[in-house]
Amino acid sequence: MNENKFTQGNLDFEKMNATLANPDFANWYYNEMLNKSDVNLTMDEFVNIVNTYNSTKLQ
Repeated sequence: MNENKFTQGNLDFEKMNATLANPDFANWYYNEMLNKSDVNLTMDEFVNIVNTYNSTKLQ
């Protein structure tokens, strides 16, 4: 994994940590993973899932 990729992508670690600590996110994430046949995620895929949650739930 290229660690620099995440710092270059302007990833907001504070927002990411707040999302991961949110019980609503945990429930939503669990349900999302129930519907996937392949639960082996890359870091990019996981970040995309968190960003999708943030973009749909914060509107």
